[in-house]
Amino acid sequence: GLTAATLNSADSVITTVTSSIKVDLLKKSKMSLLQIHWIVTGLIIATTLFLNANSSGSAIDLVLKSAGWTYGPLLGYFLIAALKFKSTPKSLLGALVASLITTYVIHQYYPLEIEVIIILSGLILLFNHLFKRFSL
Repeated sequence: GLTAATLNSADSVITTVTSSIKVDLLKKSKMSLLQIHWIVTGLIIATTLFLNANSSGSAIDLVLKSAGWTYGPLLGYFLIAALKFKSTPKSLLGALVASLITTYVIHQYYPLEIEVIIILSGLILLFNHLFKRFSL
């Protein structure tokens, strides 16, 4: 049951992220949905392998960690759109990279559990605002 739920959730995440990237970030790009789908799939696989290598807990712990690291940025992007904050594709990408790096550094000194969702989404909002403000 856990495996079925995990795969169903991963499929939904891949579909959501693929559509969001194509519609919101790459409006004028000639990349097909299939190309974006494979890139997103590769990133999620890489994230899962990374978390598996750094996890000594049970399978449910890995699922929760994966959810935190994938849904955190999605929640941050959702909040940017819902609150109608200004953004550019560069500020969104920069916010993603900066928030993932910052959260990883925090995680090295303070082991994060499910609260990583809140931290990542908050950092996405902060870095997007900073990068947009300073035109990065």
